[in-house]
Amino acid sequence: MTFFCIGMFGTAFAILQNSLLLMYLFYGVIGGIGLGTGYITPGPIVK
Repeated sequence: MTFFCIGMFGTAFAILQNSLLLMYLFYGVIGGIGLGTGYITPGPIVK
């Protein structure tokens, strides 16, 4: 959750700075880590 929140706030900062590189970093890399670690596979539930 922390990575995802940092990614979203960082993206807002990148938009304010008009920086595409920062947007890729925050939205793509850091936000992606947050989404990836927060995802729970439904495998054991579905059986």
